[in-house]
Amino acid sequence: MAVEPKGIVELKSAKIQLEVGLIYLRRKHADLQKQAERYGRDVISRATPEAIRLSAELHSLATEIASREARISQLDLEIARAERSGIENTLEQLTARNENLADELASLREDTLARLRSLVTNLRRYEELTEQKTRIVRKISEVSGRDLSYPNYLDCAFARQSDCDPDLLYVLEYLKRVRIVA
Repeated sequence: MAVEPKGIVELKSAKIQLEVGLIYLRRKHADLQKQAERYGRDVISRATPEAIRLSAELHSLATEIASREARISQLDLEIARAERSGIENTLEQLTARNENLADELASLREDTLARLRSLVTNLRRYEELTEQKTRIVRKISEVSGRDLSYPNYLDCAFARQSDCDPDLLYVLEYLKRVRIVA
């Protein structure tokens, strides 16, 4: 089971909280040890109420410190495992996603190229008609002396401003940028 990044953050947060508490416990333990040294070992061995309390508190703190250190070590292992698992799962997920995208691109490419190939007949016919019209306009110009090149340019233009919506402009610009690769 993979641990989500959120889970890793929660583990690290718990570890930091334990470490902060551990610092406090170690300081308190050190203070109590100094206090015990001031009383002297003989006072503790005589079992006075103060000595018994101090000895019990030192033992309790030592046990709590050991427990927290063990929990911190355990969290370190869990964090390391979660991070490794997260990396492995992320790599698996990325690889799978990459393969899915490659398949989807191949499918879209095949479909788009088929649609573009279906335009060949119309585009060739359009080109033939514009060439015929241009030849006729030249003959008319030679006979009449009138310059009809601009009206012919407008008539033969494949796309006019009024035809161009954002989708058509995108397609035409995209086709300009397309490069054929091996």
